[in-house]
Amino acid sequence: TAGCQYITIQNCTITLNRTNVNTIGIYGDCYSWSSGSITAVTPTSSSGANSYNGFYKNTITNCFTPIYIRGYISGSSYVDLNNDCGSKGGNTITAFGYLGNTSPYYNTYTGTYVNGIMFFEQGGTYYINNNTITLTASDNISTSFNAISSVAWSVAVSGSNPTMIGNTINVVSTASAATIMGITNNQGTGSSVEDVENNIITCTNTVATGAVNFIGINIQSTIPSGKYIYNGNEIKNCTIYGTGYFYGISSAGKGNPTSPFSFSNNKIHDNTRTSGSSGDMYLIYYPVGTIAMTMAGNLIYNNTNNCGNIYGIYNTTGTSTEDIHNNIIYSLSTNTSNNVAALYCNNTCTSRNIYLDSISNLTSNGGTVYGINCSAGTSVSIYRNKIYNSTGAFGAIYYNGISGTSSAPGLIYNNFISLGGSTTFAYGIYDNGGSYHSYYYNSINITNSLTSNAGIYINSASSGANVNFEDNCVSNTGGGYAVYVASGSGLSTMDYNNWYATGSYMGYWGGTKCANLTAFQKAGSFDAHSLGANPIYKSNTDLHLKSTMLSRAGIYLSSVTNDIDGNVRHPAPTIGASEIPPLKDDIGVASILSPLYGSCGDSVTYLVANIKNYGSDTQKNVVVYAVVKGPNGSGTYTDTIKSKLDYDSTVTITFAKAFNTILGGTYTFKVYTALKN
Repeated sequence: TAGCQYITIQNCTITLNRTNVNTIGIYGDCYSWSSGSITAVTPTSSSGANSYNGFYKNTITNCFTPIYIRGYISGSSYVDLNNDCGSKGGNTITAFGYLGNTSPYYNTYTGTYVNGIMFFEQGGTYYINNNTITLTASDNISTSFNAISSVAWSVAVSGSNPTMIGNTINVVSTASAATIMGITNNQGTGSSVEDVENNIITCTNTVATGAVNFIGINIQSTIPSGKYIYNGNEIKNCTIYGTGYFYGISSAGKGNPTSPFSFSNNKIHDNTRTSGSSGDMYLIYYPVGTIAMTMAGNLIYNNTNNCGNIYGIYNTTGTSTEDIHNNIIYSLSTNTSNNVAALYCNNTCTSRNIYLDSISNLTSNGGTVYGINCSAGTSVSIYRNKIYNSTGAFGAIYYNGISGTSSAPGLIYNNFISLGGSTTFAYGIYDNGGSYHSYYYNSINITNSLTSNAGIYINSASSGANVNFEDNCVSNTGGGYAVYVASGSGLSTMDYNNWYATGSYMGYWGGTKCANLTAFQKAGSFDAHSLGANPIYKSNTDLHLKSTMLSRAGIYLSSVTNDIDGNVRHPAPTIGASEIPPLKDDIGVASILSPLYGSCGDSVTYLVANIKNYGSDTQKNVVVYAVVKGPNGSGTYTDTIKSKLDYDSTVTITFAKAFNTILGGTYTFKVYTALKN
């Protein structure tokens, strides 16, 4: 029962002969060796475990397994605790695994294949930090391997806290059929906290045939009551040949995690899968299970898959709560006829928020391209995102068959969308069925020259109910439609929008091509208060407004109180994602209260109006003018509001002059304001 405890191995240079698969640089185990076989040793007290050991600043080369630490695997109460590989100075590991053999050579005593560092059945808070692991082409590793592996094959240690921070992995494989993994973790369980942060992983394989799979960070543990932290990692400059899959960070393995996940501030860039007939690329594949998942601040760019589909952030299963925000995803491409998606969310989550993400430059040579693809879930909100400059068959926001509820509807609002190109379709928003969701205050700019494209496309599958479109601003100067409604059967409200198109047809409604707004209003019996004005965006990608023509033209919606920049919406809001700030001095007539249109004449008729301060500055001594025309002639009258009028406040004014309208006929009353210099 005398385990190794409080042992420190540091500043050593260890060189062995890795053609012997049983060579290990630093070794700790709960098994005894005898006559070529191993026998488990069961700890009967805490002193029998190998605990509190440290391995720092060692240089280990030419070993089949450089570092291997294994605890007892049959559920002993006395497990290895708090072992440390590198937190006080990382180890340097080179040239490991079996030299030049394509078979997955197996270490007889450890029971493992090729690993750079392996921690097995460990407890407490243990560390694999700051290590540098390198394989070069001359090392000739042509089989599957893990650079760092933290696993539990028989029984995971309850409450263990795997910590893998600050490692640098740069490996080259000569395999024609293999699975290459940077970091694998299958250790956490119970109330564990998995902390995998700030690791850098680069991989290349040099053989252009066969099925070669790559996983940068592989998550396979199941934690029911702890936390997953996978932040600040960088996976870059990987080039993988042959067929097979590519995962940057993946939890697509076993398990059904129920603990919160954090994937934040990771960088995945300049990776390529090439020269294969198949194989999809998932840059972040996030978990299944009933969890709270945060995906924030990730930077994903310059990734190419010439063998299959490519996805920036991907999930298709689970019933999770998701918060996906502040991610920047650009330059994802495939030169095949496969699909590209920046965000692909096809899981049945109960609450999903996608906001403040920036997506651009997604390309496919004949496939379909999506900015945000949501095809399942209930309460889904997509807001304050910017999607632009993408070409190919494109749906910037694809909202597919999602049904919210009256108490938790879906909301798509305050997004900037700008699409160019000259071939295949381009849709800013594609609504494809479902119910209880609303599109509010979106700004869309389409310059794609295909005449069948549309800023907003409402498919015939949208035959649900309670679908609303209000305060959206669409400009299509490429020749296509501003809005295309294949069927409006699921629409509840469509109004206060701005539809602008320079092509032959402004819109389409249920089989009718509509040349202008008037024709569209007649065909659909919606959009009574909508406009057809050129919004004059600042640029093709900056959809802030240069003019004020859409200011105060929208309708206030209590569910959206801010614009894309976080500015408060005016009670009489601007159409589109960007609210035009109020002028300092802006006062006007909100309404005329008396006389009312169509009312009967009277010998004493007073003119009563509401005057409102729309500007940000407090006003006083406001002059109000009334111009009255009728059978008795015309006249101009004035009154002055001497009291202070604060921003967004209203005062009712009654002109002192009484008018005799008893003779009948037509009278016109015009009221306007002026500010004194």
